Amino acid sequence: EASPGGSRDELRMRREVEEHRDIVFLEASEGYRMNSRKGLLFLRWIAMHSEAEFLLKVDDDVYFRPAPLLEQMRERPPA
Repeated sequence: EASPGGSRDELRMRREVEEHRDIVFLEASEGYRMNSRKGLLFLRWIAMHSEAEFLLKVDDDVYFRPAPLLEQMRERPPA
């Protein structure tokens, strides 16, 4: 059910952002043809706002298996 301030999902996302600060919204159009631009915007944002040693980007259509990744991370130091 939508409310004047947005949909129920939008309100939940806003609360998530306010509480955990773990969601980033980038100004990019949706669609397959925009994937490159979205990827570049994401990397630019990370470069400007993060000091992480590792970066993992996973889309919602990817089956992610953390165990093999963690094994590789233990074997190789960050670049």
